[in-house]
Amino acid sequence: MALAERGHSGFATQIDRQAQMGDALRTKFRQAGWIAVNDTVLPLVCVTHDDIRSGRCAAADLVRAIQARGRVWVSDVVLGRREPAVRACITSFRTEDEDLDVLVDELERARTSPS
Repeated sequence: MALAERGHSGFATQIDRQAQMGDALRTKFRQAGWIAVNDTVLPLVCVTHDDIRSGRCAAADLVRAIQARGRVWVSDVVLGRREPAVRACITSFRTEDEDLDVLVDELERARTSPS
């Protein structure tokens, strides 16, 4: 349906924009002190933090806290069978830069709030 509605060039533009949003999200995470642990052109960003790597907090606990608040949706993942991380994926073509800020803020809030 999307292809029929937008045409080939419109659909390609939408995919390119979502990929750019993934790049923007990686940059925002990096600026906030998070570490991207995957490398893809897709708008799928997996991040960890020194606090996760050192055991001061767990990715799964951060995800539970974030999901309980209900503002954004993320999941936890273990990459390479050893790197716990938080996974975010941009799936909506309506995602704006401000939405990325909310996502990063929610992760920071979960990471810095006492359990």
